[in-house]
Amino acid sequence: MTALTFAPFGRASDQRVPNRPESVMLEPTPLLQHPLSKALPAIPADEYQQLLSSTFRGGVRHPITVSDEMVIEGWDRYRASGQMVRVCPSMELVYTDP
Repeated sequence: MTALTFAPFGRASDQRVPNRPESVMLEPTPLLQHPLSKALPAIPADEYQQLLSSTFRGGVRHPITVSDEMVIEGWDRYRASGQMVRVCPSMELVYTDP
């Protein structure tokens, strides 16, 4: 049976997330869009503008899912965080075969 686990994605830096001393900030790693993510339709332009506005005000609230340096889930959040120069939280999908 294959187990799926999630782990922080990126390279660790010396910075800590404010108010969370146990956390580690991750340096951005350029990512590609996973083929499974490409199969989904893009969000409408007006919804993307709302996402940009929300990202600017409060950052990305939900982590994207990454595997093999490709975004599986959360492509629009990833793009918005890049445009708004915000940190995009991410979790890496790790496959293990016990």
